[in-house]
Amino acid sequence: MEQKRENPLIFYIFYFVVFFGGAIYGSFISMYLSNAGMKSETIGLVNGIIQVISLIAYPVWGMVADRAPTKNVVLIVELILVIATLVFFNFAKGVLMLAIAMIIFSIFNQPMAGVYETITIEHARRNNWKYSPIRMTGTFGFSLMALLAGFWLSKEESLIFPIYIGCMVLTLICAFCLPRTENIRRPLPEKKKGEKGESVYVMLKNKRVRNVLILMATYMMCNSFNGTYFGIFMGRLGGDYTHVGIANMIMGLAEVPFHIGPGRRWMQKIGVEKSMLCVMAAGTIRYTIASLSQNPWVLVWTMAFNGIMLVPTIVGVVEFLYNMAPEHLKTSAQNALKSPFQIGGMLIANLVFGRIAGMLDGAGYEGIRIVYMCLGPICLIVGLVIGIPILRRKETPEDAEAEN
Repeated sequence: MEQKRENPLIFYIFYFVVFFGGAIYGSFISMYLSNAGMKSETIGLVNGIIQVISLIAYPVWGMVADRAPTKNVVLIVELILVIATLVFFNFAKGVLMLAIAMIIFSIFNQPMAGVYETITIEHARRNNWKYSPIRMTGTFGFSLMALLAGFWLSKEESLIFPIYIGCMVLTLICAFCLPRTENIRRPLPEKKKGEKGESVYVMLKNKRVRNVLILMATYMMCNSFNGTYFGIFMGRLGGDYTHVGIANMIMGLAEVPFHIGPGRRWMQKIGVEKSMLCVMAAGTIRYTIASLSQNPWVLVWTMAFNGIMLVPTIVGVVEFLYNMAPEHLKTSAQNALKSPFQIGGMLIANLVFGRIAGMLDGAGYEGIRIVYMCLGPICLIVGLVIGIPILRRKETPEDAEAEN
């Protein structure tokens, strides 16, 4: 009997709403903390602590999601805890309390994406949907909220957490409506006495997986620094919440051609690895322009590079790892395998580059600008070192199968 196909509408709504709220955190939180008196160096330190904790939180939530009877319950629990910590965040006063609130919030918020991405991809595979257009609705939600919140917060900064809480409550309601996602129980291969069970990290023996994860880590390092310090740098150039909101709207809309249309076809044609090499090339140009910016509107338009950089990472890499992972390790591939590379890049951005920027600021230099100057050459060098062997290698049938 042919299985009845599900309606993808709830997934489109869910992504729109979850990214609608995520625009608050992704676009404005660093600027809010800076205005609340937190130094740029301290913001980098707090974000670094968050990433260290995430090295434990990501694999734990991934393991819980893979072992739970249904992933939906794990997602709902995460959302409830996110809302609870946002309420605490709303009443936190002073730099120390804000830092503690940030850390607690991230324990539940950061790993959540790996859970709902896996739920979405599982239903997409079952019903022959395309994941990228579903993810694109999140782009529209992010862009709309970034624009609206930019204008609202420029008038009343204290609205930041009430708006965010409202968005996450809507997300929770949508999560209850997602179709149930049962975990597939398959018998593991028998192991001899003294042997350990199958680990997701065995995937690192595959050179293609390693290359993709290293390129992703480089992207995350640069993108994390940009995400943390973009708003602060914008303020130093004379911009405000409105500029940041418009910039993040452009950032979101720049994804659209790569979720559907010619950008999507281009990504599928060249594959994940070559797409990630294009990410490195775009990063070289993007961060060089950012480092030379003297006008806030020039910095705003550097966000137009986001589509060609972000989509291969959040769609191509996610789908690639999903296809490469064993059936019973699908979520762990996103959380436990991808997260060390992802978090490692973010740690360097916040603990090393953030520290350097703070020290240079203290010495009277433009620390953030100088770090931006370094990001372009880093993207170029990593792209060349990883890319030359990739471009010389001939594609095999196994390579094509992994892409699909």
